Amino acid sequence: ERELFFRSIGVDQINVSISSTDALQAKKLMGTEAYNVERVMEFCKYIIDKTSITLTINPVYLSGINDEAMGDIIGFAKSIGCGFIGIQNYMRHERGKKAANELSWKDFKGKLKSLEAKHGITLVHDTTLSDTKEMPVPMKRGDVVKARIMCKGRVGKEKIAVAYDRCVLLHTERDGKVNVKIKKTLHNIFVGEVL
Repeated sequence: ERELFFRSIGVDQINVSISSTDALQAKKLMGTEAYNVERVMEFCKYIIDKTSITLTINPVYLSGINDEAMGDIIGFAKSIGCGFIGIQNYMRHERGKKAANELSWKDFKGKLKSLEAKHGITLVHDTTLSDTKEMPVPMKRGDVVKARIMCKGRVGKEKIAVAYDRCVLLHTERDGKVNVKIKKTLHNIFVGEVL
């Protein structure tokens, strides 16, 4: 039933970010007590066991913080039959957490090569990007739409709402159904204001 849902909306691959398999460290790295890495890992196993959807596990490598966790994540991925692990290099972002020092790409690639040798798995991937057709953009700046707030965002009063099958980032304390004025839109990413 879940696979039919995923397929009906065009999903044939799911990327999951697990940056630690340790429950306490995972909560800390995700910045919320609500994050349940055991449940995420169960979901990964479900995708492998019960669907034909491709699963990719994409941990973020934070030098000096979750170095040891990389081996556990690789072991988990191998144990469930996930054939693709795409470890990401932590890069600072203006709105992101300042969680660790950035590694140079040369040093990061060296860490991946070391993990490859130790665990017998390919981690340095040469990926080719291709253009795809952009999804239709159902809202434009200035539109007023009805939206349903679905969950908290990453920081402060951020909330994520859904309108026209798209996520809309809001800054509000409200919950439930709201009227939203679209303030920004770029590549099907929407920011709105609750009216």
